[in-house]
Amino acid sequence: MLVESELAARGNRPQISLEIDGVAAILDLVADGAGCAVLPMNAVTTSGKSEVFHTRPIQGASGGDGSGDSARLRSKLYLAVSSQRPATLTQQAMAERIRSTLQALYRSTP
Repeated sequence: MLVESELAARGNRPQISLEIDGVAAILDLVADGAGCAVLPMNAVTTSGKSEVFHTRPIQGASGGDGSGDSARLRSKLYLAVSSQRPATLTQQAMAERIRSTLQALYRSTP
């Protein structure tokens, strides 16, 4: 969805030949030379066979302001919590740890 949104913002649409719901199956097809895939880097590095792939970051994302600068394509993350009960102290501490870790990572990314 992220790629489609970025393309739509530029007035384009992807030409998708095949959609597969399963990272392992996608990576098997790519490894066999059947095409390419847009996946999180983590999917490749945890596949157990990352050495058979060449990866490239997707450059030229609009960065949200439509400028088309050379920022990397990024996805928005959301922290989901229960709306049915108040968060425990442990959940609150974990949420804060996640926020601070992501903020530190975001600040250190070029």
